[in-house]
Amino acid sequence: MKANKNHRPESISKNEPEARFQDENLSLQTFSRHLLVQCPQCQKMAEVKSEENGAAKLACRHCGLVKLNNPVRYRMQLKRNCPKCGELFQLDLYDLERKEEKVKVTCASCRDVQFYELKYTEYRVLSQSFGAGKDSYFGCELWLKTDFRGNLLWAFNAEHLAYLKKYIHAKLRERNDRQGFTLVEKLPQFIKSAKNREALLKEIEKLEKKI
Repeated sequence: MKANKNHRPESISKNEPEARFQDENLSLQTFSRHLLVQCPQCQKMAEVKSEENGAAKLACRHCGLVKLNNPVRYRMQLKRNCPKCGELFQLDLYDLERKEEKVKVTCASCRDVQFYELKYTEYRVLSQSFGAGKDSYFGCELWLKTDFRGNLLWAFNAEHLAYLKKYIHAKLRERNDRQGFTLVEKLPQFIKSAKNREALLKEIEKLEKKI
């Protein structure tokens, strides 16, 4: 799959003058709406795109695989006394994908049947693998990742990789006025270390060739 030419990582020449990097106050979430992943069916590059409501779509141009994910789930709790015999009953259902207006309940004591209107609590279910080399919607391996001396070097997409490359290449790294911690400030020490600069840039060049 060919990447959009407008989104290819920028090349950096070793002969350029000393580079400067100024933190743009971007967060990891800035790059998280479009992910490059390994297709679970053909193992080639696929894309995961998410919407503001939390839903996501995985699409592979190689094998045609399409998967949808909606992380919205519902929980329903119902606690009542049977109107006929007074027996207390309780229902607690969770991980529901859709809501029902009413539920039919048969009393375990007197077998009386009643219909009850329901109230739901909405919540979202996401994988715990977010940021750990997998996408958080389908659990697929990120396409842009590699082992660097026992550490995981990864990026969500070409833009994310290019941003990391600019930071690593720069010998002068400047902060900017910001509120809260940025992506750069949360980078692991092996990426921040100047002694790893050249080796990391070589690994990034390998990742760029995969796009």
